[in-house]
Parts: sequence; structure tokens; C-alpha cells
Amino acid sequence: MLRHESPRRTSPGSACEGPPQDPSDFLWLMTEEPHRTRRMAIIKAHPDVTRLMGHEPLTKYLVLAVVCVQLALAVLLRHTHPLSPAFLLAAYAVGGTANHNLFLAIHEITHNLAFRAIVPNRLLAVFANLPIAVPYSAAFKGYHIEHHKFLGQDGIDTDLPTRLELLCLNNVLGKVFFAYVPLPSPLPPLTPSPALSKSSSTLSAPASSAPSASQNGTSSTSSSSSSSTTLSSTPSAPVPSSTSS
Repeated sequence: MLRHESPRRTSPGSACEGPPQDPSDFLWLMTEEPHRTRRMAIIKAHPDVTRLMGHEPLTKYLVLAVVCVQLALAVLLRHTHPLSPAFLLAAYAVGGTANHNLFLAIHEITHNLAFRAIVPNRLLAVFANLPIAVPYSAAFKGYHIEHHKFLGQDGIDTDLPTRLELLCLNNVLGKVFFAYVPLPSPLPPLTPSPALSKSSSTLSAPASSAPSASQNGTSSTSSSSSSSTTLSSTPSAPVPSSTSS
């Protein structure tokens, strides 16, 4: 499996066992990615955590409110000079905060956590993407699912920093820029992924890539034709720790 053949890498400076590596290069790890093992251990030790899984009905209302705020602000400032202090302050403080909220909402919607059905989630993601300059919500799903399936694997996980990011952000000034300028958020999905460009099958996971009904403790009554949606339904599984880069 590619999972065991491809090295994982993280940003420089991360704690690891073994001799120190080149600080100008990524930290390369050949160990197993820990999130799956940790998730299983947490569920085993605290089975009640599964009650927190599932869709959030309030998401659609929050997305509607934030999109309306963005559109209303655009109308109110339509005659304001783009370089004026009022426009810049509103764009950074209100628009930046609202857009970051929508970035996170699209992430949750990508995991089908706004509605139980898949199509309404896709439509809500497109709607949430309206105030954002880059139309990325449709492409984001495929890349983000790959990010979870092959977390930290070089050449597949597009959430990994590029060599240019390593050079530009591996310093105080670069990290300040990354922390306060939300521009890079929608850009990784525009980066080509070999796993997605070779075959579209990565967008519809085979039945073996998702837990079967019997593994979840329920009896299976559906046919194998539902296997193409198993990947889209797996986001209800908990992810104990943040994996965002």
C-alpha cells in the first residue's frame, strides 16, 4: 500500500525522535500516521464520544447570516474608495473574519456535516463560496478527502507546505504573514494532485476504503451500489485532533 511506502513530512522544527535533521528541509517521518490509531484508542476508551458525531443543523443558518453580512457590506461600501482607511478596515476586520468563517464552514460542509444528504451539502458549500474571490468549494472536496486518506504523504496530501512555503514561511516574518493574512487558505486545492489527476476513482472510494456496516456494529442491508458514497459519509467519524496545516 502507498500508505506504508510514501514518507510523511511535517514542517521544520517539529519534535521527533532520532538525530536532528537539516533545519532547512522538512522533517521526514517513516512511521505510521497516528490519527487513525489514536481515534480507535479514544473511541475504545470513551465510547460516549460518538454521541458528538453527526451533522449540525445550525450550520446552514450561520452560513446564510455570514454570506448576507458580506453582501450587505459590499453594497454599503460600493461608493467607498478601495484604498480608504474605512474600506481597508472593513475589508480586513469584517470581511477577513467573515471569509475565514466561511472557509471553516466549507470544510465542515465538505464532510457532509450540515445536512444528512450529500447534495444539499454540496449546494450549501457553493453558496458559502459566493463571497470568496476564489471558487474553490467544488474542487476542495476531492483534495481534502485525499488529505484525510493520505495524511502527510508527500505528493498526495496537498495540505503539506511546498518548498516555496518552506523558504518563505520558515522565519518570524513569514509566520506572522501566514497567521494574519488568510489568502493561502483556498489555494491548496488548485495544486495538482497525482492521485486525483490519474484517476477520478479517488473521489468515489471503493467499499474497502470505508468501514463496513458490520464493523460499525450494525447489520448491513444496503447493496454494494452505495459504495460510491461511503467516502462522503465517513466524515461523521471523529477526528480527535486538528490536522490543518
